Amino acid sequence: MTGDEALWNDEMLAAQADSPLATVISLVGVGILYLLFFRNLHHTLILVATMMVGLSWTVGLLTLTIGHLSLISIFVAPILIGLADDQAISFLSRYEEERESGQILFPAIHRTFTQAAPGLIAAACTNALAFYAMMLADFRGVQELGFIVGNGMWLSLLVTLTFCLPCSPSLKGISRGGSPMRRGTWLARVFARWGQACSIFVDRCCSLPQE
Repeated sequence: MTGDEALWNDEMLAAQADSPLATVISLVGVGILYLLFFRNLHHTLILVATMMVGLSWTVGLLTLTIGHLSLISIFVAPILIGLADDQAISFLSRYEEERESGQILFPAIHRTFTQAAPGLIAAACTNALAFYAMMLADFRGVQELGFIVGNGMWLSLLVTLTFCLPCSPSLKGISRGGSPMRRGTWLARVFARWGQACSIFVDRCCSLPQE
């Protein structure tokens, strides 16, 4: 058999076979990067679990609204894994920073929400609006992709603000006295040297005589 319908069916079957593999590779690759950067298994598992819950909520909303995936929107999971994980990283890192600085439980949670949450909401809003703009396209597959990923960004943010902290080991005092989340990693040392170089450059620029 040949023709547009037969070719579309073959492409859809191929995409359905490749989508789970792409999702698993994305999730495993991101998890390995977390483990290499943070060198902390607890936080790696928290971040991966947060992403999985966000994806589950997105799939649930997709089932209730659109009810199907197209050839384009079928790869929504790898897209969300690569985009929505930034929210959980920033939020959990900010909370751990407060705990490592000596803050007790409730002041640390309060400072995390008041100082980190507004920026995360603004970032999720810009990302969601960028994908919602795709709904103005004429092609239905692009419209569905924009709707799914845009809603997925909001759901991932909601999961981050509700699910991430209760799973943190430091919420029960486990990480107090243990290894910090980011200090001592090669990435932290690289950025520390980068920050020192930037501060020296700025200091020299400010000390130049003004004409």
